[in-house]
Amino acid sequence: MKAKSTVAIISIALITITSLNLSKNSQGDNLSNLTLTNIEALANSESGDSEKIGCYQTIGYLGDDLKSYTHELTYCGTCTHIKAHYANESHYCTPK
Repeated sequence: MKAKSTVAIISIALITITSLNLSKNSQGDNLSNLTLTNIEALANSESGDSEKIGCYQTIGYLGDDLKSYTHELTYCGTCTHIKAHYANESHYCTPK
């Protein structure tokens, strides 16, 4: 009976640790998407496919201080570079 209790406690602890780790890792997806889009844009320009560039349909700001914007990225609505804190929904646009 004591061995079953010990196994149950260890199992619960492992599940809790795994859940917390997965939650922590999923919060960094925005930066990963931004990095992947930048890599794709660089690869496209090297391969000659320069008509379409990586962009984001959704951008976000965390405050009014323009100096604190950490990323310069391409907004799909205008297909131009802007500064923002984060971005989602990666797509492609054609510059005018």
